[in-house]
Amino acid sequence: MNQEEKNIFNSLSVLWKGGWDNFNQRRNYEWKFCLSVWTAFAIFISSIVSGKLVLKSIWILLGILIVGGTITVLHIKYIAGIQRGNRLDREVASYYGELMKDMLNIKFPQELVNRLNDVKSEWGSLTNYSPLTQILITTLLYFVSILIYVYLLTSKSILSSM
Repeated sequence: MNQEEKNIFNSLSVLWKGGWDNFNQRRNYEWKFCLSVWTAFAIFISSIVSGKLVLKSIWILLGILIVGGTITVLHIKYIAGIQRGNRLDREVASYYGELMKDMLNIKFPQELVNRLNDVKSEWGSLTNYSPLTQILITTLLYFVSILIYVYLLTSKSILSSM
């Protein structure tokens, strides 16, 4: 490899790293945001169960439906947006990685190519464990908060029934 080819390779390496780092850093924010949403739901649920939220009102239930539903929908949209960005950054990194691989005349075995293609087809889809898990946890917490509050509305005391 001559000096010009080395310079091109190094430039491709920097571009590859930039795409990969964008993807990797976004994942950290994705989980931090998820944890903050889940913590808010958990605090609300614990305040209901502990009896600190004792106002029995259909209006509070309506507020839970609206606010919790809005948070849940926004979280789903956020996760979808994050997945689009992640997919794009991984494709950019893969593109530069392929160019580097071609410069080095590296060929992957067909079995590895097939496995990589299978994984790439799942990137960013809801069958991917990460976004699906995040969406399911948020949705579960939303419905649990509704169910517990409805139970509170229809019973004398949650604590006495336990």
